[in-house]
Amino acid sequence: MSLFDEIVPAASPAARLHAAHDFVSRCITWSEAELERRRASGKSTEEWESYIRFSRHALVELEAGTLDGWFATPPSGSRDKL
Repeated sequence: MSLFDEIVPAASPAARLHAAHDFVSRCITWSEAELERRRASGKSTEEWESYIRFSRHALVELEAGTLDGWFATPPSGSRDKL
């Protein structure tokens, strides 16, 4: 059983947004380390560089409020746990 399968109470839109921000931030940290590992081993890095740029852009949009509407209510039929 994964954490995703646990039943949790609904979270506020702000808590949902902060959870997404934290997740994307962690993805960036992890992918930057992966990028360095790939550079050190001589592997292609284009995809990782693109992923990092996209993720950083997502953080900017989260912080600017551009995506606030996404967190107001979960999409209908979703398995939303936040």
